[in-house]
Amino acid sequence: MIRIFDIEWWREIFQSLSRNKKRSIFTSLGVIWGTFMLVLLLGAGMGISGIVTKQLGDSSQKISFISTDATSISYKGMPAGRWWEMRYMDLEEIKKIPGIRLAGAIGYSNWGGKMVCDGTSYNISYTGYDAAFQEIDKISMIAG
Repeated sequence: MIRIFDIEWWREIFQSLSRNKKRSIFTSLGVIWGTFMLVLLLGAGMGISGIVTKQLGDSSQKISFISTDATSISYKGMPAGRWWEMRYMDLEEIKKIPGIRLAGAIGYSNWGGKMVCDGTSYNISYTGYDAAFQEIDKISMIAG
């Protein structure tokens, strides 16, 4: 057991530090730098966490989105690069999974669509939300 008030123990420590000055300095700098980086990264992580939580607002923290895309590997003779899509009946099957409280669908077009209003044509992208999304992601409707 180390006794803090043991003079011999302290002499041995100071003797070791005075003999190996470079090693002692570099070790001290390493400990100080490591502590500084730990505090800095923990602070940054807490700050980012606060920002993300603030940005999400009323959104649930236990929310997951599934989107479709082209496949990257072939499977059972089907080629890679094929497109797949989800249908509304897939959403009904997802709702049957134990632990899923709510499920809703979003329909959107990134390809854009053509809208004509008062003789003026616009290229737009659009998003449509399922009624269940009002509980999942609190959407504030402006009009409509």
